[in-house]
Amino acid sequence: MVKISDARVRGLRETAVSIGVRRQPRLVPSEADSVKLIGDFLHVARAKRALVDSGRWKLALAVVPS
Repeated sequence: MVKISDARVRGLRETAVSIGVRRQPRLVPSEADSVKLIGDFLHVARAKRALVDSGRWKLALAVVPS
């Protein structure tokens, strides 16, 4: 299993979503945590390309307000 997220949800019809949960993320190149998160998303997108392309595997970012 490819691990990327804080949560992974599987559906009944061979669908899945990987959810990264972050509190007020700063999605900029100078923010190491954001760079790692995007890198992890890209890793999953490559590793699960057929599923992502078919829409059976989704990637999501949940932003938690402070």
